[in-house]
Amino acid sequence: CERTVLGSHAMGEKITSEQLLDQREVSRNGAPLWIDQLELNQASLRAVDNPAVLDSAGAFATLFATGSAFPSRVLPFFDEVEVAHSSWAGKTVIRLLSRNAYRLRQALSGILELYIPGGLPRVWQC
Repeated sequence: CERTVLGSHAMGEKITSEQLLDQREVSRNGAPLWIDQLELNQASLRAVDNPAVLDSAGAFATLFATGSAFPSRVLPFFDEVEVAHSSWAGKTVIRLLSRNAYRLRQALSGILELYIPGGLPRVWQC
């Protein structure tokens, strides 16, 4: 699970000239299950309003999980957050986009609470 916030929408902040390189790899017994690479640079940040990029979202998150519980559950609706998921071969990727970092955090916590027995760890509930 990874969450990224590119400035505060409420404060009118808009990132225009940063570079972010991020790669996540999840493997089991040395075999890759999922690899996700993200690169945001000056060129892609100029297109941040494009629906194919971030659709003006200043906050986004990705959750990857394995197991049969994820695909069978219906994701709840969250105000001000767009949620999409793909499931295949016992794997699920859930992506969230929002202009509001707080709403994104609420949505991400709500999704995680569905799948973590006993709820989220206390440190995640602040």
